[in-house]
Amino acid sequence: MPIAKFEMGVGRIASIKIHFNNNSEGNKLTYHWNFGDGKESTKRNPSRNPNYS
Repeated sequence: MPIAKFEMGVGRIASIKIHFNNNSEGNKLTYHWNFGDGKESTKRNPSRNPNYS
């Protein structure tokens, strides 16, 4: 049974890059990140440069 574990960290302030770390456990996991701004990712550990306009 999968166990969900997620972390978020911010890179250097100048880059404003946000890193999402998926530490979930289990076999044959798939990933779907929805960032709430129309952007999505299927990567295990995506990074984003959010648009703060």
